[in-house]
Amino acid sequence: MNPALGHARLARRLLLVLGVMLLAYAAFLVFNIADPFPHFWDIVYLWSEFLAAAICLLRAFSSEEERRGWILLAVGLACFGFGDVYWTFILKTEDHIPLPSPADAGYLLFYPFVYAALVFLVRAREDRFTPACGWRASSARSRSLRSALPCCRSRSSRARAARRRKWRRASLTRSRTSSCSRWSSGFSS
Repeated sequence: MNPALGHARLARRLLLVLGVMLLAYAAFLVFNIADPFPHFWDIVYLWSEFLAAAICLLRAFSSEEERRGWILLAVGLACFGFGDVYWTFILKTEDHIPLPSPADAGYLLFYPFVYAALVFLVRAREDRFTPACGWRASSARSRSLRSALPCCRSRSSRARAARRRKWRRASLTRSRTSSCSRWSSGFSS
């Protein structure tokens, strides 16, 4: 049996469980359902966060080319989940909440991991975009973060960028002078 198929089946089952948990939590929020025991709904919410991270990890194990992106997304979700755990069980009932707290660290670590995951997932899927969208294999690399940073560009790309700037300046100067001469010639006659 292919391990990717096993991961896909398990992921589908976990997605179903996650959907049921989220529906139950939404019903709690809308209808104000009482806790069967203390922190019941907090635990349901926290489990749903970690379940989403586990589903992302399963996706990472089933896809070789997108593995880095899904792992980073799972780590980001887990960081946010750990921030929520710390908030729920330690800080929620405190009179004085320290700022910043370890919960804030978990919440803030979510963003860099998720942004990096998006970069890796878009790079892994760039062949799926149509040329009409402006995504071509050759131009997708030039739009990446690495080439956007001047310190990480190669010499040839810096030289190309300098030539483009020089050409633009020259064409702007030519268009300004030609439009100015046309403008002034219209008034002189």
